[in-house]
Amino acid sequence: ISCPDRPRRTVALSHGVGGMRTVVAALVAAATGARASVVTGLSLRGGALAAEPLQLISPQGKLNAAVVEEVAMLETSGAPLLVVASVGGKLHGRKLLNALFETSFRTKLPSTGDIDSCAGAWIAASPSVPGLVLLDTDQSGAADESALAAFSCAVADAVLVHSPCVSPSPTVLRDAFEKVFMQHLSAQGSSSALSDGKTMLVHVHADAGDAAAMQKAAAQACEMAWEAATAATNLKGTPLASVFHLEHVALPSATFDSERFDAAVTDLRTKLRSLHTDGFGKVTTRSSFSSLALSAWDAVQVASAGQPSLQLMRDRVAITAAYDDAATTASAAFKKMTKQLAADRVISSFGRDATSILNTAASSFDKKVADCSPASADLVAKQRERLLKALQVDVRELFVKQHRLLTLQTIALYKKQLLQVMARSGTVAQYMQDRLRRNAEKAFDLRVSALIVPQLADGPTRSELTESFSKVLTQTATKFVDSPPMQLQALGAMRRRVTKGQKPPRGINYGLGLVGALRTQWGGGQGNLQSFVGYTAGLNSAHVMLANDGAIPDSSGVEPPLFRWQPKLNFDVSI
Repeated sequence: ISCPDRPRRTVALSHGVGGMRTVVAALVAAATGARASVVTGLSLRGGALAAEPLQLISPQGKLNAAVVEEVAMLETSGAPLLVVASVGGKLHGRKLLNALFETSFRTKLPSTGDIDSCAGAWIAASPSVPGLVLLDTDQSGAADESALAAFSCAVADAVLVHSPCVSPSPTVLRDAFEKVFMQHLSAQGSSSALSDGKTMLVHVHADAGDAAAMQKAAAQACEMAWEAATAATNLKGTPLASVFHLEHVALPSATFDSERFDAAVTDLRTKLRSLHTDGFGKVTTRSSFSSLALSAWDAVQVASAGQPSLQLMRDRVAITAAYDDAATTASAAFKKMTKQLAADRVISSFGRDATSILNTAASSFDKKVADCSPASADLVAKQRERLLKALQVDVRELFVKQHRLLTLQTIALYKKQLLQVMARSGTVAQYMQDRLRRNAEKAFDLRVSALIVPQLADGPTRSELTESFSKVLTQTATKFVDSPPMQLQALGAMRRRVTKGQKPPRGINYGLGLVGALRTQWGGGQGNLQSFVGYTAGLNSAHVMLANDGAIPDSSGVEPPLFRWQPKLNFDVSI
């Protein structure tokens, strides 16, 4: 069956009522020229229907979830899904996709009343390559070209970016690529751009003039566009080759130079089919494509809301990067505090440290958005407020944990002191309870003051925390005085008071005692310096005297010797 704007194809009849319905639908579509999105029962699965395009995104910017689900049923022969997208080529881009993988994207100019037949994003499966999905985008209405390009970068393994004209200037190329990169980074984020795998970016241009010089200029423009787009993000300084693999294709005219056109198409087809083998692409499975496409288009719509200017897009990327950097740095600091709390350690300088983290995060955010335009002032203020609120939630959570830990530790120490008093005297007098309670309240008040963060405006004050702790402590003391541990300590103290000491076992014990004297003549030897030291362990003992009275004669009229010692035996007899 042939159509005026579609290549000739053969439709194979399948058995069964369901198969006949599908074939009839395809016959009607081919004969009437109806759009593929209107045909009931049309599928991306294999056979002659494999290349029939379906409208994925409407000109109004609505994504057809039913079409996305069709990809999950696509036959891939066990291989990962391979997605190739075309951006900016319009009719030439669709012709190239048809030539590459035998699809049937519409290649005739639509009539005035049928402008939506090519607008938006259309998807088809290659009938010749299992698991290969082609995505064609065409700017119209809400689905602007930069948003569709960002969506293509998010879901495709390779993106064919067609030159905006036959001989574009470097400035035109740079602006075109920069819009794509800015929209992509604004929608997907810096971390996602690095983690999603390297995407092949194919710059398709006409084979006119010096192709080598044109490709060199395009490569430089692409590098400059990437540098400008990432200037305010975490990817600043990251080479383009870390995220995209840039290829250039000089495409001759299919009408006037068909042989060279076929050769260029064959070479490009080979590169695209071996994407995953060469280490490029996202290696997406059929089941994950649905969630990937839905989340990517949602992110693109949020990023492109109101169709902002290039400056506003740059501001959004800068604001997003500033928010991410400040939040990540603060979260890392809070994570260290969480580890200390997990070890039951109260952070004595928490208030000062948390205040410093909040101020540093706010200062870092302000510094990185300082170059944003006045038109983004409201967004800057909202994101700054959002950042501080999110960080304050983390601070409040850490404060609550530390307050609870400090309360438990102080009460535990108070109980320990009550037990010690009860063990010594068998009772705890009221004045002793009051003294211990005052000491506990002072210790709590001193430590809790270091935990308070002034930025938590709705948090409790120091006096409120101390008053609340005093009430808890009073209740605890009232209950604990009559508790079993206290009663056991009281019984033990009473038993020690009324019970006689045990009689030692019968026998004779002995020990050795040594007594020595060191009598010097220091300072004249008149006895104005004397000292005594001793040690006793049971019946064993040692004592030494030091005196500077060596110059004073004893009762016999003779000066005493410098050192004199005398042993003693000590006996302990128990009958």
